[in-house]
Amino acid sequence: TNAIKEFPDVGAYYRDRQVAYRDRGEYELALSDADRSVDLANEDPDVYLSRAHTYLAKQEFEKDALTDIKKSLELSTDKASVLWQIPVDEVANCSDQSFKDGLAAIADRAIENNDTVSLRVARANLLGAMQFDERAEADFKIALKSASDEDDVHAYYLKFLVKRERWHDALIVIEELNTLAPSEYYPCYQAALLNLYLGGVGKYRIFCERMLSAPYSDVSKGNELEIHFTAWTCTLAPDALDNYDPAISLAREAVDKQPSNQQYLNGLGTILMRAGRYEEAQEQLEKALEAGETDSTSSSYIHYFLAMTRQALGDTKEAQSQLRKANEVAESELSDSPAWNRRLTLQLLRKDAESQITPLQNDADAKSKE
Repeated sequence: TNAIKEFPDVGAYYRDRQVAYRDRGEYELALSDADRSVDLANEDPDVYLSRAHTYLAKQEFEKDALTDIKKSLELSTDKASVLWQIPVDEVANCSDQSFKDGLAAIADRAIENNDTVSLRVARANLLGAMQFDERAEADFKIALKSASDEDDVHAYYLKFLVKRERWHDALIVIEELNTLAPSEYYPCYQAALLNLYLGGVGKYRIFCERMLSAPYSDVSKGNELEIHFTAWTCTLAPDALDNYDPAISLAREAVDKQPSNQQYLNGLGTILMRAGRYEEAQEQLEKALEAGETDSTSSSYIHYFLAMTRQALGDTKEAQSQLRKANEVAESELSDSPAWNRRLTLQLLRKDAESQITPLQNDADAKSKE
C-alpha cells in the first residue's frame, strides 16, 4: 500500500497487494487491485495469471479465469512457467466440467508448437488434478523418454501414482530413481518403505543394508539428515538388521549434532528399541516427547515405539496407554491426508504395535454399556 501511494501507476504493486488480499480471503479487494494492475501493465503476462489465480481462489470457474490464463500464455515467452504457476489445488477443487475442458484445451494449445519436457509435465499435473488420468499418464510417459536427470519427471510421476495408491507402479518409479541417483538417500528410503508395505520384507532388508553401506551413511561425509534417515529406515520393521550397532552409531551421531531435535531423538530411541536395548530406548523416546512437536516427524511414531518398548519391559498397562495415545494421534493425522510415506509408516507401526500388545478393552466395554 505504501508503494502504491508513492508510485500509483506501477501495475506490479497492485498485483502484489492483490496477492495479499487474496491470501486473506478478501477477494473483491483483490480483484479490484487485479483489474488495476491489468490496466497499468496490459503487456505483462504475470498480471493476467495473477488475476486468474484470484478467480480460482474465489471458486469462480468461469470464462474470466480461462480468458486470463489464455492471455498470459499468449504474452509469455515461457509457456511452461505459466502452466506451472496455475494453482493445482484450486483446479482440483473445481467441479465445473466446462472449465476443466477449457483449461485442458488451453494447455493443449500451449504445447502444440513447443513440445518440451517441462510443458509435458506441467500439463500432466494439470490433467491429473482435473482427473484426466489417462491423458496425464501419457504425458508423463512421453516426458520420461526424453527427460534428463535434472527434470524431476520421475518425482512428479511418483506423486501422481501415490495419490491414486498405485503402489506397485510407484515402486517401479522409485527403483528407477534409485538407478538414476544411487548417491541419494531419499529414493532408497522410499524403496525400503514401499517394499515393506507391499510385503517385500526381504527387499526391505536389502535396502536397509544398502543404505548403511552408502557414502551418505559415512558420518564424515553425510549430513545429520542423511544419517538419521539411514538409521530410521532400519527401524520400520523388526529384525531389519543382523547387527544394529552401525545404525545405532548413526542415530547417535545425528543426536550429538542436534541434541534437541525431536526427529533425531526419536530415531535414536527407535533403533535402540529394535536392537532390544529397551531401557535406553525408553530414555531417548521420552526425551523426544519432551522436545516438543515438529512437522518433520509424527509424535504418534514416538508413542507407538514407547508402547512396544513398555510391552517389552513388562508394563502392559502403560503399553496399552501409549498405544491408545498413538492411535488417537495417528487417526487425527491421517484425517488431514499426510504425505504418502507418513501415511504408510503410520499404518505399518500401528499393525506392528497392535500385534505385540494386548488390545485395550476399555473402549469396547464402554460402548457396550451405552
